Amino acid sequence: MLTTKKMAEHIARLAGAELTKKSTSLTQGDVSFKKHGETVTRIDREINTFIINELEAHFPDHDIITEEADAIDGNGEHKRWFVDPIDGTNNFVRQIPLYCVSIGYEQDRVLTVGAIFDPVHQVLYSGERGKGAFANDKALHVTKQTALDNAMIFEGHGYPPEHQAQHSKVVSRINSSSSNRREIGTAALMLAYLAQGRADGMILTGTKPWDCAAGAVLVREAGGRVTNFKGDDWTPSDNMIVASNGLIHDQLLELL
Repeated sequence: MLTTKKMAEHIARLAGAELTKKSTSLTQGDVSFKKHGETVTRIDREINTFIINELEAHFPDHDIITEEADAIDGNGEHKRWFVDPIDGTNNFVRQIPLYCVSIGYEQDRVLTVGAIFDPVHQVLYSGERGKGAFANDKALHVTKQTALDNAMIFEGHGYPPEHQAQHSKVVSRINSSSSNRREIGTAALMLAYLAQGRADGMILTGTKPWDCAAGAVLVREAGGRVTNFKGDDWTPSDNMIVASNGLIHDQLLELL
């Protein structure tokens, strides 16, 4: 039987292939909106079901937390999967090539495995606690940037009005400290890019566990740091996240 990491990688790739195949059949009638205007499609739900079926077939006693379905209690001993079938649905619907499949795994309340597959660019980001992080088998390392004013900062927020209001203050503080700020519409890829050294830090408000579980593993294994707004290690129960190369982390926390 494959390890949890190999299985996460395998399922992420399979789901990405399904997503690519189904993307050509997407119509406007397949698009709907959740509370606060969050976009969801028929394909989100179909890929979500596909991943659940794969996980249940291999790990029937594990819990599964997904964006597009009720939580599944497998009566496992603190073994949980966090699944986002399409992180970046707004981009996906508009054919902006920034979206991915994200699968994270937690054992005994510790995030241990992350797999993020970018089907457009055919890049698999994956990592395992204590064993490093990789992009298609190439080792990932965070940047060595130490000055916040020269750093590239990713940012984003959840859909509820209170998160948007809170985040507007965060953006104002980022702008006062760094001239390089980006929001690309997918938390999972932003974390993967941070682990890859494409950015130096990230601040997100109103996150969900499936948004960041896999990416948090990648950043930590690439040498970075991932916390909540208070500076404590980020866990899936936190809905605010600060991630960085570690060298500018305290400076980011000071902004908050």
